[in-house]
Amino acid sequence: MEPSELFLQGVEHFHRGDYFEAHEVWEELWREATVETRAYYKGLIQLAVALLHAERGNRQGAERLFHSASRLLEPYRPAYAGYDLDTLLRESQQWLQNLLQPDNRSAIPAVVRRPRFSPATETQKQ
Repeated sequence: MEPSELFLQGVEHFHRGDYFEAHEVWEELWREATVETRAYYKGLIQLAVALLHAERGNRQGAERLFHSASRLLEPYRPAYAGYDLDTLLRESQQWLQNLLQPDNRSAIPAVVRRPRFSPATETQKQ
């Protein structure tokens, strides 16, 4: 599956930490998704909103949505549409955990890299 231009716009927003904008873009794709991709887009939307909640200090919302996103993305792991979902989820979980530590919220961007969409390896694609 080749990613659409709209999907890639969402990825760009996500990489910049513009999680609300990523969610908005992917929601357009989710509305028109096929049965095969509907849960994938919903999982990405929930992941973006989980990260947004974490940045705003909403622990309960962040954790709830992250777990829901992980469940939705599970059938697409380890990789889907050319992207390494295992790494994306691992990095997202680390980002969430670090953001939700009240003592070091302001230092997180300097210490921990934002979660990113990384290309899937050849082994994952098989």
